[in-house]
Amino acid sequence: MTGSLHTHDERGDLVRTHRLIATLACSALLVACGSDSDSADDTDLSPATADAEPDEASAPAATAATTEPAESTTTTTSTTVAETSPPSETTIADTTAPAETDVVDAAADAPPIVLVHGAWQDGSSWSRVQEALEADGRTVSVVSLPGRNGDGGAQTLTGYRDTVIAEVETYDDPVILMGHSFGGMTISNVAEAVPDQVDTLVYLAAYLPTDGDSLAALAEQDQTSVLSADGNLVISGDPPVASVPRESFAGIFCPDCDPADVDAVTASAVDEPAGPLLEPISLTEESFGAVPRVYISTAQDIVVGPDLQALMIVRTPIDEVFTLDTGHAPYVTAADEIADILEQLEVA
Repeated sequence: MTGSLHTHDERGDLVRTHRLIATLACSALLVACGSDSDSADDTDLSPATADAEPDEASAPAATAATTEPAESTTTTTSTTVAETSPPSETTIADTTAPAETDVVDAAADAPPIVLVHGAWQDGSSWSRVQEALEADGRTVSVVSLPGRNGDGGAQTLTGYRDTVIAEVETYDDPVILMGHSFGGMTISNVAEAVPDQVDTLVYLAAYLPTDGDSLAALAEQDQTSVLSADGNLVISGDPPVASVPRESFAGIFCPDCDPADVDAVTASAVDEPAGPLLEPISLTEESFGAVPRVYISTAQDIVVGPDLQALMIVRTPIDEVFTLDTGHAPYVTAADEIADILEQLEVA
């Protein structure tokens, strides 16, 4: 690298880092084969359950270059994973609204909520969700992880974990900890470190690891993510940084965006420190395994494919699963629905 001197070991580390990141970018198959998709009305959006295998035929065949914004048709369902009885389903829209005084009392007693963004994002991505939750009287904090917005440098999963723990520890009571995408790795790491301070983990279109997983290792199993397509993921710099081109960001993250939401999705896009994407995570049943977990899947996702989401849900026991008919940016297109799901957790 011009202008930099490195020892043999340092050069080797950099080469290995860039090679592994390239593997992350190219490991997924180009696009899952399949027939043209049916109309939205015919799409099976049944939520995943702990004993269901991913259905390869239902994987979205799409690329960022050809994805057109679709009319937003967000729906939600929920499934409670039970060992002794069939899972029940409810629709948020069918839930009877409680009296206003009941809502105020419930919000006052409900756990605080801490929101953790994913890769190529900062905390501003949560603005609509935060607004919806605070309108319901909830206490909400948003974490921006280090290494974004020009404050780069070498970052680690431990540094991300400690940043979130510092926010969690501002509260006397355990919190609901929600992570989007790569944020699933971070919130899992927090639960491993301070399980008594986490009431519930909520994974929003998020990587749900098992012990020893890294984001790169999980992403290699994703056969429908368009991040592997040529030009959709660019690696540069020292320490290496991964970026998604701004001109294609909304098409990748939000294939369901209407024109009014495209700018909102792009506005929170940032470059991502690459190192933590490669780090494996250490989890135990005694700590991470003791914290209740909820998953919110995204049926139109072409960043973290629905098949990978279903596979992760099968591998790691989940207490409840919800499905949104959105792409990878429900924090913009389905903020009210996300707030409703968090309200349902109080009565689940």
